[in-house]
Amino acid sequence: MRVPLGTDNGSALDVALPSSENSWLGRADQQHLSEECHATRAKIMHDDPELETAFVVTTLVDSMRHLAQPLADAWHDKAATDAAAESAPQGPIAAIREWLWFPMIYTREKRGNITVSWSDIPAGHKKISTRWQQRFTVASMAELDEHRIFHDMQELIFEASGKFKNHNDLAMLKKWMNEHNVGEAFTYLFDYE
Repeated sequence: MRVPLGTDNGSALDVALPSSENSWLGRADQQHLSEECHATRAKIMHDDPELETAFVVTTLVDSMRHLAQPLADAWHDKAATDAAAESAPQGPIAAIREWLWFPMIYTREKRGNITVSWSDIPAGHKKISTRWQQRFTVASMAELDEHRIFHDMQELIFEASGKFKNHNDLAMLKKWMNEHNVGEAFTYLFDYE
């Protein structure tokens, strides 16, 4: 886009915006902006042919900024939409809900050793294993979020039982799991009926 501004001390002045530097601007939009810029310049010069070049340039730049903003916004929105479409999974999404077994480190001595060294804890007390998997298919990430049972991880502590009062009551855990519609998992986690 090239717009002649007139002359300054006998030299021709013009404003140019090369189309190769406008990846956000299509050919038709480039032509439209060019025509608007020429029309704005003609109106300014018609109203007062003696205006200073700096004022004409400033007015044209301001006018083009207002005209180009919706085009730039549309390009940005399209680019964001295209990027989201490319990153979104296509087709059905296979999902797995894993129920993990993490043996509880239930004595104060064992819990205290964690601050000293993880290696001080017996290997059998720090193994994580999958006890049960639920497999299902969803159409989108939004639907996957709807299938979430828990939205965060939390520690549950129930009434302590046992000779040293250092065991949680599994009956209370089973009741809690039933209340949260995951009672079936209790059987798989604890091999208990």
